[in-house]
Amino acid sequence: MDHAAGNIWLERVVADGFPTVAAVLATRRRVFVVDTLTAPTAAAPLLAKAEAVAMNGAITVVNTHAHWDHVYGNAAFADHDIVAHRACRAVLAAQLRGVGEPAPEPPPEGVPLPTIVFESALIFHCGDETVHLLHAGGHTPESIVVWLERARVLLAGDTLEWPLPCLGESSDLGAWRKTIGKLRALRPKLVIPSHGVPVAGAGLLDANEAYLGRLDRAGEGDGSVRTGGMFRAEDWVAAGVEVPAVYRNAHEENLRLAGVTDKVDISDHLG
Repeated sequence: MDHAAGNIWLERVVADGFPTVAAVLATRRRVFVVDTLTAPTAAAPLLAKAEAVAMNGAITVVNTHAHWDHVYGNAAFADHDIVAHRACRAVLAAQLRGVGEPAPEPPPEGVPLPTIVFESALIFHCGDETVHLLHAGGHTPESIVVWLERARVLLAGDTLEWPLPCLGESSDLGAWRKTIGKLRALRPKLVIPSHGVPVAGAGLLDANEAYLGRLDRAGEGDGSVRTGGMFRAEDWVAAGVEVPAVYRNAHEENLRLAGVTDKVDISDHLG
């Protein structure tokens, strides 16, 4: 595993072409595992690290949302509490029945559902750190983030991403932009998204808000957003930012989900 900062370690895999990370966060009283990746085998290093650094055996798993690449390793932690937003349990249960957004076949070990749920916030006082689990709707209705109050580190799940965020069938652009505004008010020093780059600065919030704002306005039919017919992913991020092929494809899907492609033929402008 890679050391990110302080008592935070990251395990990296590739899920459908996307660089994907989950984290182990050690505090004096409890160890947190933030997301469980794509299968129990992928999550095994997370469990090993958590057990190695847990001083009193207290390990808590956090599912930031119900998408498969964040929860399919849950069975590796069948003996530990799994915490998520209240809606996550229902969404995941439905997904495992084949209802909702498409997902790969679950692992043969199954996918244990969250055992502890909350609505807006859940706070753990851990001696050397205060760990906040905060509802962060937008990417999905049940999305949450993990905020380390003293270290000022934000583990953002899919709420933030580099070089651009990815919409899903249940995304809500308005709620997402409000969420980013609330997270900006925390003034994080370090941001750890689940996809893209493993560690970023607070500028990631600005970059994602700018992209989502433009996408929202384009979906509402604001013609000024489309001046010059620029629809390539590279035209929607900061100058000089390289956009890998998987994110160019994600951008095209974002345009579709935001309703932009319903208003104008963009086929000549994508590349």
